[in-house]
Amino acid sequence: MRHCDVAHCTHRLDQRASAPDDRSSSCKKIEDFFDQKYWEDWHEHLADHALPELRTRDNDHAEVGASPFLTEKGWLLIYSYIQDYYDEHERLFSIEAALLDAKKPQKLISRTESILVPQEFYEEYGLVPHIVFPTSTTIDGDHLESGMARRTPSARRRA
Repeated sequence: MRHCDVAHCTHRLDQRASAPDDRSSSCKKIEDFFDQKYWEDWHEHLADHALPELRTRDNDHAEVGASPFLTEKGWLLIYSYIQDYYDEHERLFSIEAALLDAKKPQKLISRTESILVPQEFYEEYGLVPHIVFPTSTTIDGDHLESGMARRTPSARRRA
């Protein structure tokens, strides 16, 4: 599996927009990501890079967290799914996964419901309560491991 030739950028033009606003970019050489012409061309065709809509309700929100993995079935994307995003008292973060077409990542093949939800004390309480957020993923045998962004030592769980 490889994951180092894809980067993700999120463009939020309207917080409550119904159109997808996560975009993907890829290149054959990592140096292309540092080339101004590459990004000018990418922005010129911004709509062509939209990832599929991952939200199931208008009040929810999805954010790409960890870099995707290219598998033999397609791109495995692990992302944060936030229920009731606009209600700070009801907001709940979870982690979901989606499988995107290997050649055309704008095409959604399959997706999960929540595969990881807040359970640990440091996930339930804090400045932002009820949160898990994937910042990194790795495959260890037949297990997917996700690193999470929290201010605690070794905030890592197996999904």
